[in-house]
Amino acid sequence: MFCEHGYLRNKCKLCNPEPTRVIPKSPFIDGNLAFKCNWLDTDYEGPCGKAGRRWNIYIKQFPWCIQPENPCYQYEMGLRKEIPPYPCYETEIFSKSEYGAGVNHRGPRKNIGRRIRYVVPGKIALFTTVDPGKGGDTRYIFGFFVIKDDYVDGYGATKIIGYPEYTLKIPRDSRLRFWEFYRNSDGSMAWGTGLFRYLSDESVVRYLERQREVLIKNGHIKEAKVVEEVMKKFYGD
Repeated sequence: MFCEHGYLRNKCKLCNPEPTRVIPKSPFIDGNLAFKCNWLDTDYEGPCGKAGRRWNIYIKQFPWCIQPENPCYQYEMGLRKEIPPYPCYETEIFSKSEYGAGVNHRGPRKNIGRRIRYVVPGKIALFTTVDPGKGGDTRYIFGFFVIKDDYVDGYGATKIIGYPEYTLKIPRDSRLRFWEFYRNSDGSMAWGTGLFRYLSDESVVRYLERQREVLIKNGHIKEAKVVEEVMKKFYGD
């Protein structure tokens, strides 16, 4: 009945050690980010053109795009003659290596910025979108940068800053589907609410490896070298 350690045999932790529990590593700890971005007909080389404004303002009516203070909206309403270079976060990704968490445009927190709780320098920020008329399951990654720092803007929103040398727009013929590397907890492929998602290092490494392969296959050697350098310097490959 009693074991050599002086306890009931079925109660002794030495005779009956608990199996080691494997606790999944949280992607929050890794600190990689993926952002949901609006589609720009300029391919993120400047503010929306006519097609982009039609899609984002009139058809989708995205919150920032239809705000009275939005320069693109003002242009459409005939209230200004020109659109400035950076009317939205999307226009800052590749020219400034920056992106933001956004500002609330309705409700009790209107005009109050949103925060990103975990921002980890040296981790990657992926930028994703869906083409007009396509389903959410076709969401693709059109670029990324490695996070260098972050700050809080005048609205109280988190802004992340990337390394310019590790900022890359993926050529159109080499863009990969986001859901190949990330799934919701229920296995679905729908983004739903929220501007960003956290990704594990494992997911990011799988993406970078595959992205490098596709870039090389399509003859984009310069871009493939950037991906390779990111893998070696920040993910230990």
